[in-house]
Amino acid sequence: MRIFWSDRSLKDLEEIFQFYAEFAGIEIGQRIVIRIVNKVGILSSNPELGQIQHFESSLNFPYRYLIEGNHKIIYRLDLEKNQILIARVFDTRRDRSMLNL
Repeated sequence: MRIFWSDRSLKDLEEIFQFYAEFAGIEIGQRIVIRIVNKVGILSSNPELGQIQHFESSLNFPYRYLIEGNHKIIYRLDLEKNQILIARVFDTRRDRSMLNL
């Protein structure tokens, strides 16, 4: 399956990088983002790897998620188009009520 990153998920990655680059150094920021991207890459050959994420607003189109370190990667499958859409990437230590899908 092909993997597509939503604009929001790309912004999430940039924010993750900026945070770690500022507080831990550029190399750490790059390493964390690379780990997230590599984890997502696994989905192309095993798209149902992640657990189902239950959101009230997504009953017709269930989301799934993977965990990489302190980050949750939320994605959705489109079996008809043979695609995986990465919707969000966020730090699990953040308030989930701020998450909009």
